[in-house]
Amino acid sequence: MPTDGKISKKTEKSFLKLYDRTADAIFRHCFFRLFDRELAKEFTQEIFLRGWKELTDTTKEVKYPKALLYKIANNLIIDYKRKKHEESLETMQANGFDPAGNNFKENIHAGIEYQKILEKIDKLPAEYREVITLRYVQELKPKEIAAITGQSVNVVSVSITRGKKKLKELLNS
Repeated sequence: MPTDGKISKKTEKSFLKLYDRTADAIFRHCFFRLFDRELAKEFTQEIFLRGWKELTDTTKEVKYPKALLYKIANNLIIDYKRKKHEESLETMQANGFDPAGNNFKENIHAGIEYQKILEKIDKLPAEYREVITLRYVQELKPKEIAAITGQSVNVVSVSITRGKKKLKELLNS
């Protein structure tokens, strides 16, 4: 935090601009990995809260704020999956899941399409799967992906190219 205890209006405005540009993409990233709308919303809020803390910390310089948000998102999702939260149908219904709802059929059809694509992406080696998801689902640039993964931009670009080639082979098989 700044030493005088106040956040500048410029910092606040730039963070709000970052939020406006990336909130939907961060939500989609979480939803794509968790397949739970409410949990993805909660994670999105937590990601931006943690991002705000990181970005307003004057002892740290953040070169790519968007990449920072994705890194926070990935870490939260990994931590969550490690805990292996499994819910019963009753718990899901208590939290608002309604299998008989009006949009259920639409959600099923959309889910089937996502599932088909995910099955092919899941067959990719891990290093390709991550960069393909970040590049084409989240529409991140190679520089941003490099900041998230800790690899060089060149390594990321090569992985994207090889991943596309491998995914094309899987889709055609």
